[in-house]
Amino acid sequence: MKEHSILHKIRREFQADCEKVRGRSVWYKLEYFLMYYKISVLLTAAAAAVVISVIYSCSQHKEPAFYALFINAGNTLSDETFEQQFGKLAEINTDHYMITIDSSLSMDGNSQVSIASIEKFSANVNSKLLDVCMMPQDLFLIYAEEGCYGNLRDFLTEEQLEKYAEQMVYQDGIPVGIKADGFHKINEAELYTAVDRPIFGIVYNTGHKRECSLFLDFLAAGK
Repeated sequence: MKEHSILHKIRREFQADCEKVRGRSVWYKLEYFLMYYKISVLLTAAAAAVVISVIYSCSQHKEPAFYALFINAGNTLSDETFEQQFGKLAEINTDHYMITIDSSLSMDGNSQVSIASIEKFSANVNSKLLDVCMMPQDLFLIYAEEGCYGNLRDFLTEEQLEKYAEQMVYQDGIPVGIKADGFHKINEAELYTAVDRPIFGIVYNTGHKRECSLFLDFLAAGK
């Protein structure tokens, strides 16, 4: 009954408005109704825009399949070549899954950029989004001390552990990093050209063990 009374009230108000503009020109009628109902029209349009935006965002959403950070790389990857090449190697369908390889972060001093980069790195680790990270040795050892990087024996194959044995970086006797200054893909992209010894590490809480292992070989061999 309440809904019927509301509808009846709206109908009566509309009929009264029609009487007010009866006999007037079409343009007058149009202007009257636009001005009188503009708030409702705008609110409806805004609500429709929000709904469309949410639907579009949901349709464009991709499940994260792999996330790598190159911190203090000295150069920014300008296109998605890395993502495309690694996606093909790892057999990741990039139409449905997202690969992120970011070299834009810089932790150098107390600048706003540095603070933002530190916050982003920490947030990505804590939210279990980040899988692997490369950074200069001094920074790497600080974060390794804090437990950000996992034991490589838990992520790499026996063949890989043997292959990279001489490049291993240890923390309390545990292999947590690999010296990456000779990695072909890093040199090809001109990353870390001003850094003597960038270190590659796998984040301790990664959910993509297979992809981390493949990415290591991808960077080292450049294939």
